[in-house]
Amino acid sequence: MKKISKVMCITLMAVVWLSFISCPQVIPNVPISVTVSGVSLNKTSTSIAVGNTETLVATVSPSNALNKNVTWSSSNEDVATVSASGVVTAVSQGTANITVITVDGGYDDVCVVTVTQTELDTQR
Repeated sequence: MKKISKVMCITLMAVVWLSFISCPQVIPNVPISVTVSGVSLNKTSTSIAVGNTETLVATVSPSNALNKNVTWSSSNEDVATVSASGVVTAVSQGTANITVITVDGGYDDVCVVTVTQTELDTQR
């Protein structure tokens, strides 16, 4: 009886082992971390009249990057400001660089904004 038990035990272990190595591994649906490789703006330069706005669009690469968050800044907020969503507001005549930077990797791009006087200001 002991020999049969040993044989059955070894056979059972072999079956379990073979089933383990022959079954494909199931990996849970875990997002693959794709890092950012760059960012680009839809414009390299633009002109906006005082009091008007324009929305800049940042495209983060690759398109399947996990963290597409960006931050915006203006080199001269007396001339032009920029919101967290890329809306540029022309404040006063002059030039400002609007910069977008990716949170992942710190990649950046710049749009040169020239703020012009409004038509009413030029007619006075």
